[in-house]
Amino acid sequence: MKGPDRDKTPKPGELVRQLIEAQDERYEAIARLLHDDFGQQLAAIGILLSTLKRHLPPGDSESLEQFERTRQKIVALGESMRELSNKLHSSILEHTGIAVALRAYCAELSARPGIRILFESDGEFDTVPLRIGRGLYRIAQESLTGVARGSVRISFADRQLEMAIESETALSISPLGLAILRQRANSIGAALRMESSRLTVSVPLKTPRPGAQTTE
Repeated sequence: MKGPDRDKTPKPGELVRQLIEAQDERYEAIARLLHDDFGQQLAAIGILLSTLKRHLPPGDSESLEQFERTRQKIVALGESMRELSNKLHSSILEHTGIAVALRAYCAELSARPGIRILFESDGEFDTVPLRIGRGLYRIAQESLTGVARGSVRISFADRQLEMAIESETALSISPLGLAILRQRANSIGAALRMESSRLTVSVPLKTPRPGAQTTE
């Protein structure tokens, strides 16, 4: 006979899901701290620098050069913080959905020297739950690490959502990394298939009732 404590023990799959969701919540909290708190402080420093510049002696080229170097470092720091914040938590995903978020992420990667990640989508993604979109987004982030030339394609038809990630060379995913990706896929009820240069994630989705919430 099972005791009450045993009955309350979460199943392995549910435990993995809870751990992943807790991790994502921590990522979101750090991202908001970077964007809201540190970002505002950095903006205040920029305003202070602009004020100081107006008090520099005319023709003081050395001080102007130092000011410009400092300004450039602040701009670079702000850009690094923005990229880290987006990596930890995509606000685009929350407000516009998985397809737009993946397109923006591929564009962000492609803006870096030597990297080109193409994106293609087919279907309507308005009914994709946020939880599933977040899982797919994380899988894409981790799979595209180290990819210089590749593509991401997402499609939704006949209640089947599929994301395919391809690289011109073999995907550099370690055994541990692949295990984490499989856990993420399992946590959203998805099947993950890994080949040398291609990773595919398939998620069966139910058709929601009219007016049903899709942010589970």
